[in-house]
Amino acid sequence: MRIGALVVMLAVLGVGTSRRYVAWPFRARITDLHGQPVAFRAVTHGGDLILQVGQRSLLSRPLVSAPELRSLAPAETLRAMTPAEYPLSLAKGPVVFFSAESIRVVVGGNPFGTVNPVAAQGRRLTVHLANGWVAIDSR
Repeated sequence: MRIGALVVMLAVLGVGTSRRYVAWPFRARITDLHGQPVAFRAVTHGGDLILQVGQRSLLSRPLVSAPELRSLAPAETLRAMTPAEYPLSLAKGPVVFFSAESIRVVVGGNPFGTVNPVAAQGRRLTVHLANGWVAIDSR
């Protein structure tokens, strides 16, 4: 019952004025191997990496803010620090995370990235689907 409510809530969460996303099937967690903040970057090669770009108020409840979300554009590079986590979809292609230092990426199915998590560490990690399952190639 709780999972169904979460899926419905994510399905009605809008982005912008005309675009709507359904619940994203995966969540990626990016951390440093030693628990220290480390700079990393991410690019998408077709996959959807969802970013929170601001807050907006709901029309029905103006004092309650909701996150404003959008997908990382194909020509755009995300610059962030560990620890971080992002919803993502790999149906249209992979997402690549890279850093000057080794990072650890864990990708699991939703809710909260806890279903069948896959982990890898390295300086360049490509997250993709292989026969319907999440795979992470590391270099």
